[in-house]
Amino acid sequence: MSQAKTCPRLPSCELYARFKVQSLFEVWKINYCEAAFESCERYKRASLGERVPLTLLPNGQQLRLPVRPSSS
Repeated sequence: MSQAKTCPRLPSCELYARFKVQSLFEVWKINYCEAAFESCERYKRASLGERVPLTLLPNGQQLRLPVRPSSS
């Protein structure tokens, strides 16, 4: 069995930084960052020089962030 390749964009991936501190995202990290990173939408966009939104998940869906109440 061959060893999985780790994504070369890990050091600059903003979402991966969040994965490291939240065990909830361990499955994403294992399946994309540390294995099939070529299928990661974040990797694809970054490789094309496109802007990668922080909320873009590896499968192409958007992470829904909680809405903060306005302070007005």
